[in-house]
Amino acid sequence: MKLNALHIILMALSIWIEYPVAAQNYVQDMGRIEQKFKEGDLSFKVKYLFYPYDSLKKVSDSMNAVCSQSNGEYYYKIATDGKEYEYLKNSKYFFVVDHAEKGIAIRKSSEAQQQAWDISRIDSIIRSPSVKVNYKSLGNSEAEYEVKLSEGVWTTIKLIFNTTTFRIDKLYMYSTRKGKMLGQNYSNPRIGIVYSDYSNGRVDKTIFNESRFFTETTEGGVTLNELYKKYKVLNYLQKRS
Repeated sequence: MKLNALHIILMALSIWIEYPVAAQNYVQDMGRIEQKFKEGDLSFKVKYLFYPYDSLKKVSDSMNAVCSQSNGEYYYKIATDGKEYEYLKNSKYFFVVDHAEKGIAIRKSSEAQQQAWDISRIDSIIRSPSVKVNYKSLGNSEAEYEVKLSEGVWTTIKLIFNTTTFRIDKLYMYSTRKGKMLGQNYSNPRIGIVYSDYSNGRVDKTIFNESRFFTETTEGGVTLNELYKKYKVLNYLQKRS
């Protein structure tokens, strides 16, 4: 599956996000934010922005996603560079559909990687033995936590949230790294994740049903639905020796 630079970085973030720290009302605030994120059905939109040179404030890559989740299951669709990817996790499976490359990768639900947009995971981003946390009010019911990490690729994190609704509005990650990815130079890059259009309206549970795409055979094989018959399958359900 061919991905752009931002998509690759976000996939890496889903592995890297493994870091709490108490400062100001951080523990209390994050508890409220996570509670809001987990309660009932939830839908929202996310926009990912990649700034290869933070000093220029110029976006080189961006992606848009629509997310829906309910009781630990989630579905989200990413659109970037005219391509679409669908990610789905239910009680049985975690799979990714790459429509541009006509491919579907299927794993067991227990093998799902945590996604970078997942607010319930943000608390663990700043779980480190030595961090510095600053809090400031931004006015208009917004506040910001700035977290300085002593190690890792992303050494500064800014989390902006609504102090009335306890929804996250924006998340920025800053790095001091330099290098090149897919032919694109970067120096002190920054990633922005902007959340919008939150809704607690009832989510149609059929959106989490894998039968829209495939069915699993008794031998652990996969039969694709007619619409996806020509798609390639990466089947990780069968045990490998």
